[in-house]
Amino acid sequence: MITLSLTTSGNFFKPVDGKTYVIRINPEDPVEMIKNERFADKNGYILTRFEFSITHIENGAQQKWAVSKTVCKQITDILGMGYTVMEVTRHGTDRSTVYSIKGVQ
Repeated sequence: MITLSLTTSGNFFKPVDGKTYVIRINPEDPVEMIKNERFADKNGYILTRFEFSITHIENGAQQKWAVSKTVCKQITDILGMGYTVMEVTRHGTDRSTVYSIKGVQ
């Protein structure tokens, strides 16, 4: 439980490689398109990120989660199937990160 508390103590969700989290996303909440220099590629192009508001099921913590266009599409597809609770597992680090996202409720 301490690992979850450490992960959810900040304003932004930063999943740890290999860990699975159970989160809720309200489909009524707006998804914000953001540009942040932190997400610039090696040529200086600032990538667009999509920011979701999430709630962790296990402890009720609320955070923002900024994701790529690909992950945004995964999430919106799952929301479109009627799921609002998802299991999220991060695989990899930095630009090699991929997420396994599964609707559970």
